[in-house]
Amino acid sequence: MRLDKFALALCGLVASGAALAQPSSVTIYGVLDLGVAKYNNGTSFLNGLPVGLTGRPDTWNLRPSTSNRIGFRGSEDLGGGLRANFSIEHRLDPSAGTEQSGQNGMWRGHSWVGLSSPTLGELRLGRQQNAALFVAQKGDPWNWDYNVGSVQVINRAGNAATYTANLVSYTTPNFSGLTVKAEMGLGEGGTDPLGNANRTVGANVQYTKGPLYAGLGYNDIRVSNSPVKNRYWVATLNYDFKF
Repeated sequence: MRLDKFALALCGLVASGAALAQPSSVTIYGVLDLGVAKYNNGTSFLNGLPVGLTGRPDTWNLRPSTSNRIGFRGSEDLGGGLRANFSIEHRLDPSAGTEQSGQNGMWRGHSWVGLSSPTLGELRLGRQQNAALFVAQKGDPWNWDYNVGSVQVINRAGNAATYTANLVSYTTPNFSGLTVKAEMGLGEGGTDPLGNANRTVGANVQYTKGPLYAGLGYNDIRVSNSPVKNRYWVATLNYDFKF
């Protein structure tokens, strides 16, 4: 069962000199998904995933086929084309009434605030999806929902970095379908699931024109107490045939 988007219009007036402010809006969205499932104890990649996501082998489990979530996002017109934006999302396990496995905290889906303008682009601060993730998702016809294997194996080559805490990101205006996004995680750390990263940098270039999409993304995470380099590139080219 999926909760459709539900928009709440806040139509109050805010004084700004002699002018009337534009209305604000908040959208409540989410997913509630549960089913009964069982898989065997073979050598599938699923056996390496957390039990909280896949259930136990050779056991009937009540489990979802995608991440359950509830989120709130909103935008307010500040005048002159400038908007203040925010989005917060909680991941949950409806079968037990608890947080989703591995999600320690209320707003682990994401939680950010930002400013945007059609001519200046958008600046966001907070826990966000990595820039490379947007390109990887475009390579999956299901957009990573209801399809476990694509998330972990096909699009990211096993890389587990999808979100970054304490992230500052900037996305350029849309230049006839072309956008560029750059980001940096600040030194206080918090990159999942690799502990406290001293530096997180990423970027993407995306082009969308009608049914055509092309994108290139990059992500680099450095942890001071580990010599391991965690970086990857992802490229996607797709065309929507409208089937």
